[in-house]
Amino acid sequence: MKNNYFFIFFIILLGCDTETQTKKAINYNDLIFNNQKLDNAKKYSDFQDDLTTRIEVDTTRITFVEKNYNSIVNNKLNKWTDYYKKKCPNFNINEFNQCNIWFLSPYMMNIEEYTDEQKFIKLYKNYLIWNADSTKAIDLCSNDLMLDFDSLGNITEDRDVDPHFALMDFTNKKRIVLWQMGAISVFEEGFWLDDNNLIITVRWTNFEDSDNESFAFNLSYYLVNLTTYQINEFCSKQTYRIKNFN
Repeated sequence: MKNNYFFIFFIILLGCDTETQTKKAINYNDLIFNNQKLDNAKKYSDFQDDLTTRIEVDTTRITFVEKNYNSIVNNKLNKWTDYYKKKCPNFNINEFNQCNIWFLSPYMMNIEEYTDEQKFIKLYKNYLIWNADSTKAIDLCSNDLMLDFDSLGNITEDRDVDPHFALMDFTNKKRIVLWQMGAISVFEEGFWLDDNNLIITVRWTNFEDSDNESFAFNLSYYLVNLTTYQINEFCSKQTYRIKNFN
């Protein structure tokens, strides 16, 4: 049978705070549909299609960054760096160097069409990273889960949970999903450099080097330009190992 697809967006509060590793999940489904009772899979699918608008990005104008941001990251995200210094003896923020440049493929959603803004802010305010005047926020904690439905509306399959990196623009009532990755990665921390530039950190699972004794992973931080959607990656050549993230 032909499957319909329905994306469930939710915030999972696991990995948003590296230090505490809160193990509580909050269902985002009640917010995204403004409590509308959509009674079949086709309505879910059509509703999702109506919500999103792809943003055109000019990928021909690349800006090269000559410096790294190691000292700024170490200062602004000292809890993040201290955590990995404690857990991984080979972690050194000064070993991170620029290793890649590319462009994001963002898509935009109208906040008013999918959620109650005030309810959203009240519930998730402490898990968003706000700019200086609190008109924008970085959301590193949202994920989506894609479900397959048959023609009768029954769930036939679910997929991996995919992390989101999104910009909440409350002035223009827009949510811009900047980057959506698979379950092997985790968006961890971030901060604003100014209203158009920010830095986020990502942990990448390294399955090849993982074993029954320890979990192997790599770390990167990213300079993100919200005007051009260019992203500059700074990474370490080190592979890190950890037994647990407590």
